[in-house]
Amino acid sequence: MTQQTITPREALEIHELLSAKNLCMTKAVNSISQVTDPELKQIIQDDITKTRTQITELKTLLCKADMSKMAMSGSTM
Repeated sequence: MTQQTITPREALEIHELLSAKNLCMTKAVNSISQVTDPELKQIIQDDITKTRTQITELKTLLCKADMSKMAMSGSTM
């Protein structure tokens, strides 16, 4: 089984996506205290939870890609 790696372009896209998700989550967290409608508040809370999970998954993907690059560069020495 071969290990797949992400390209530098894909890594850049993931970093940009992480930045956007972090910004959206920060705005949601900061605004939820001002929301009075319970249904809207629940939607925002659900979004925050999903976004945190997605951020964790994206960070994990980047870490795996970085470890894969280190392993590859180590094997060529």
